[in-house]
Amino acid sequence: PASTTIGEVAEIPDVPVILFMGGPGGGKTKIAAKVYSSLADKGLVHVCMPDIVRNALSKYKDAYPEWREANEKYLRGELIPNHLALALVKAEMGRYRDATAFF
Repeated sequence: PASTTIGEVAEIPDVPVILFMGGPGGGKTKIAAKVYSSLADKGLVHVCMPDIVRNALSKYKDAYPEWREANEKYLRGELIPNHLALALVKAEMGRYRDATAFF
């Protein structure tokens, strides 16, 4: 099924969400790696958007026209559509029902 369908049915735990925001090269991934290494055993789950987007594009681009268009945008350095990104986040978070927080 398309990830939009998966995201629509995902049950997301009611736990804190921690966002690392900043421009490219600002160190977000490095900080997230440190947080993860310190707190993963406490149920903290890292949601890495670049990895999730790349995996979804690889999986769906040949099967769904909207993902083919999203892949073309991504290859041009543009963002994928918000509804696809949101569906990916929901689906990913829904995989971790025992999470204590997401970041």
